[in-house]
Amino acid sequence: MKKFSSVVVSAVIAGMTVITPMCHAEDNSYYAGGQLYDSSSGFETVYFDKTDFYANYSENSYNYGTFLDENNVQVYMEMMKLINPSVETVTVKLPNPIKFTVSTLDNSSMTDEDINIYRNTLFSNCRPGIDCALFDIPELFWIDIEQMGVNISDYSVIRNIMQRNYTIEANEITFTPAYYKNYGSLDGVMEYKQKLADTVADFPVEGNTRYEQLKSIHDYICSYTYYDIGSPFASSAVGALVEPGAVCEAYAEGFKLICDSLDIPCVLVVGNFSDQSNEAHMWNYVQMEDGKWYAVDLTWDDLDGDGGKEVKYQYFLKGADTFLTAHTPSEELGFTAFTYPELAESAYVPETAIVGDVNHDGKVNTADLVYCTKTILVVHRPVYSCDVDNDGTTDAFDLVYLRKILLGLI
Repeated sequence: MKKFSSVVVSAVIAGMTVITPMCHAEDNSYYAGGQLYDSSSGFETVYFDKTDFYANYSENSYNYGTFLDENNVQVYMEMMKLINPSVETVTVKLPNPIKFTVSTLDNSSMTDEDINIYRNTLFSNCRPGIDCALFDIPELFWIDIEQMGVNISDYSVIRNIMQRNYTIEANEITFTPAYYKNYGSLDGVMEYKQKLADTVADFPVEGNTRYEQLKSIHDYICSYTYYDIGSPFASSAVGALVEPGAVCEAYAEGFKLICDSLDIPCVLVVGNFSDQSNEAHMWNYVQMEDGKWYAVDLTWDDLDGDGGKEVKYQYFLKGADTFLTAHTPSEELGFTAFTYPELAESAYVPETAIVGDVNHDGKVNTADLVYCTKTILVVHRPVYSCDVDNDGTTDAFDLVYLRKILLGLI
């Protein structure tokens, strides 16, 4: 199975070595395009200069940041700043101070229970913001969350002599970004940031309808890259768009990045999670003009044959009835809950499409039967899907269905 693991691995906790109250950092407001949660007023529209993004982070897009609590919204917005790469420690001022109680302030003497209390309190107030930012913003391709240090700051301590414990109340969280080692240095990150920006700007999208454009994106990425878990940039859009060699995470992020640039609503979806390996699969949901969301899995549509240029459409713009037979979305991973768009019941059918017109010549005849037969017999590489009965698979049943259409039985 083609999987990824980085999103489900916890960030490294920096050691809590000294309990010394610190001053609040200056409150520098930073706003994001779209709606972010405000507990006092419900959903509130805030703005970010989208020119800072390669893609189109518009207020009409579907963003997981919308569903975060106040503390994680602040983490999310600080993460957004990292589209301008930096490894400087980031300080997040919390709207709601966090509080937890431990038996000691000495790291070496902390019990497992103390460590879990600290970890759970800290991560529940920052990890959802980090994860949702990484899902919403593929421009954060360089961040290695497995190497990110996270800690509390600006806190006070109350000692309870009777119960022999300490209650800590923290007003800030700090985290230190880290880049994947394959970039070599921050200068290396900046180099690939520019390469990715140039690729998005020059990406060859064909077609006038959303369906045609999505198919063009799907086909180009599947033809350009190939599945390679050992590729140095396999886990980000760089592996799908700049230097070929990708896993599912790269396929999905690259697809989203191009969709975002065209203002086509698109989200990353994680699922098929394995508790044993701590890994999962990733794909996309996209919204069509009918307002419904459909699933796309480029990874499983890229057959990697014929020099990496063999493509199928078994998982292209599919609905729940077929797609979810092989895909199980995970709405909760660790500390983060994802609110996915509702998937359409059945696959998307272009308004201009004629059922049975598999070669797209505007009519249904024996040429379509020959086209479908050659596809099933692997005599040629199909340009168009031959899934006539819309069950998510091209097989002999599609030939039977097509014959019934030609005989006027359907």
